[in-house]
Amino acid sequence: MPIKTTQAKAATTPIVPASDNRAAKIMRMRELVGLRLRGRLEELMQNFSEDCEMYMGGGTQFSAISGRYHGRDEVRQKMEFMQKLFMQITLEVVDLLVEGDDVAIRWKCKSRNQPAEPTSWLEGMTVVKFRDNLVVYYGNYVDTAALQELFEL
Repeated sequence: MPIKTTQAKAATTPIVPASDNRAAKIMRMRELVGLRLRGRLEELMQNFSEDCEMYMGGGTQFSAISGRYHGRDEVRQKMEFMQKLFMQITLEVVDLLVEGDDVAIRWKCKSRNQPAEPTSWLEGMTVVKFRDNLVVYYGNYVDTAALQELFEL
């Protein structure tokens, strides 16, 4: 009895239930965010591919953190530059969306020096794309001019 190629291929490809993948990606993101917030950049960068890309939304004329950065070394340099900012904020994850190897994190942050008034929070979104469990794309979408003003960058 002949076997169709697609059937043979599907039989050898492990199928991971969506719920298991979602839980694994959420755990992975918590680990990476924890490394980032604790300033453990060496460990964090081991989780990025050599050809990774980082995008920080906004125009470079408005914000020193905006732009596109390519490769692990360039991404690491920008993250080092931004580390001062991360040590000054309270970050709260609002929502996580997982679609395959892509994760979107909706978050809000405020300066630790500000009162906890609802208007003092700045919201944004981070999109992370994985390949072989390594980060290949890390994109932040936030009003970078407001972020810069908030933290006086």
